[in-house]
Amino acid sequence: MDDYDSGQWDALFAGDEDTRVVREEGSATGSLGIQDYCDVPGVKGAVQVALNGVLQAHSLPGSPEQTAAITAYLGVSARQVGAAMSYRTFDHAILNFANDDDPVLVFRQGSSFVGLLLDEEIAASHILTRVRERSGD
Repeated sequence: MDDYDSGQWDALFAGDEDTRVVREEGSATGSLGIQDYCDVPGVKGAVQVALNGVLQAHSLPGSPEQTAAITAYLGVSARQVGAAMSYRTFDHAILNFANDDDPVLVFRQGSSFVGLLLDEEIAASHILTRVRERSGD
């Protein structure tokens, strides 16, 4: 996929990458592995999903499917909104809850969406800055 992100649903199912393989480490140049995300202060857990929603890796105890589904949904929805508003690329999305649950930060990393469960007391922009410093982006 080139730099222009059309945000179309069919783009989720096209591509030459094999999204069925569960990976523990990042595979693209500059991408981070799940443990690298969890090492960022303020990150409580992480999931990585392919652009089509297939879970690739996670650091969550128990079942990560709900967080993976939220990550894929937010990433796809943000891309759709961006396309409708003629924005060029999706950067990140944040899901906050009114009952002080931990926010979820979603961003695209290579051919995946990453969802980070954050400590409610830390700013998502701080986490994004740390992640980008570590990945060299």
